Amino acid sequence: MRLNNRTLTNPFIYQGYESPKYFCDREVETKTLLSHLKNGRNVTLISPRRIGKTGLIKNTFYHLKEQEKDATCLYIDIFATKNLHDFVELLGVMVINEIVRKNASFIEKRNRKQKSGNNTRKNLRYNYRKQRFFRRCAQVQRGFV
Repeated sequence: MRLNNRTLTNPFIYQGYESPKYFCDREVETKTLLSHLKNGRNVTLISPRRIGKTGLIKNTFYHLKEQEKDATCLYIDIFATKNLHDFVELLGVMVINEIVRKNASFIEKRNRKQKSGNNTRKNLRYNYRKQRFFRRCAQVQRGFV
């Protein structure tokens, strides 16, 4: 059995999340979470450790991305944060990384389109903006802002 270019020797996943194929039951909870997310409601999951909260969240994110291709889902494990500063820093890094990741794919698509055209002045202006954007993101990640 293969998943994500890895061979799974044991189909019983007891740690982490692989895909809906390996996620048992919880259809009602997944649909409820999807409904809450689509309607802008805040949700709090409370249960003892090792019950499957993270798996449920990641399964919901998977289905949300399937339904809405432009959806952005961030999973942040805040267990190691000690105070508000740590939490805000972790959240900021995750958001910036997601912005950089999405813009990188956008930039790659745009570069492919521009290579087919010969508008040099536009390309120079675009490349300058792209470099400035990535420089700014790097500064934010290092805490210089």
